[in-house]
Order: sequence, then C-alpha cells, then structure tokens
Amino acid sequence: MSSETLRAPLKTGITIERARRGAKSFVLALVDLDFFKRVNDSRGHLAGDQALRDFAAAVSKAIRPYDHSGRYGGEEFLIVMPDVPPDAAEERVARFHESVSNLSVGGDDCEFKITCSLGAVIVSPPTEPISPEPLLAMADRALYEAKASGRNRVITKRFERTGLPGKPVALCSDNGSRGQSR
Repeated sequence: MSSETLRAPLKTGITIERARRGAKSFVLALVDLDFFKRVNDSRGHLAGDQALRDFAAAVSKAIRPYDHSGRYGGEEFLIVMPDVPPDAAEERVARFHESVSNLSVGGDDCEFKITCSLGAVIVSPPTEPISPEPLLAMADRALYEAKASGRNRVITKRFERTGLPGKPVALCSDNGSRGQSR
C-alpha cells in the first residue's frame, strides 16, 4: 500500500473528473484507526507498524478492484469508491467499515483488536469541475464527528453542487451514523 500513498490524492482528482464526464456519483472517505497512539505507547512501534500493515491488507481485501486506497497520513487512509449509486452509497460504506473494523492484529501471544472511524462524502454526479479539497475537508469533518460521537462508527455526508456558473454552492446533509461506540 505504500506506493499508493502518493498516488491516492492524484487518483481522487482523476476520479472526480471521470465522474463529471460520465455523470456518475462516487464516495470519498477518510478512515482513522481508533486510539492508535495507545497501540504504539502500550505495545510498541513494531506492533503499531504491524497494525498498519494488517489494516492496509484488510482495506485492500474490502475494496473493489477499481476503488482506490492509500495511506493519507499517520493512521489515516483515503478511500475513493467510483461509480457508487447515491442510494446504495451508505450501505456500501457501512459494509466496508464492517469488514475492516474490529480487526485482530498480532500473533497468538500478543493479539489485540483495532477499530476505525470513518467519515464519508457521497458525491452526486458533478456537472462542473470540483476540487478535491472541499470534499476532503467535508470527509475530515465527518470523521471528526464519528470520533467525537464514540468512535468505531461511520458518519456520511452528501455533497451536491448547485448554483449559477461561477458561483456554486455546496450543499451538505447529514445522513447519521452507523456503528458502535468503543
């Protein structure tokens, strides 16, 4: 997954442009490992590194072949899911979270579990170019809400762009959360 680290933001821009040209929606999500500092502090950095590798492997298994993932920074990962219909997006994100959260890490004598919080933005088919920055900011706010409301959960937002050319307005609506607090 390390080679994906630098390409994930680039692929985000490519996905946005493809979605605009094809009039398709997509999902952009930020995922953060819950209480990761505790892992490093209590089990050591080698255990933390193993947790990151195991989580990255779980992400790779959980996404579709044409989805994109990469380490975004620290213990955060960026996931881009193109061609997800808006009415199926929340369920797709919830299934993804379910498959990567409560992950067992380590060996027989030092096994532990890690959970993750996820902030996702469901983007309706864009009609004009969109910069990734407002989508990433919206996903980051949703991630913060997921962590503030108990961690190990998903918060989704919807992004729709409306307005006159040159004066777009971003609309955001809350779609609630899924998950359980830990």
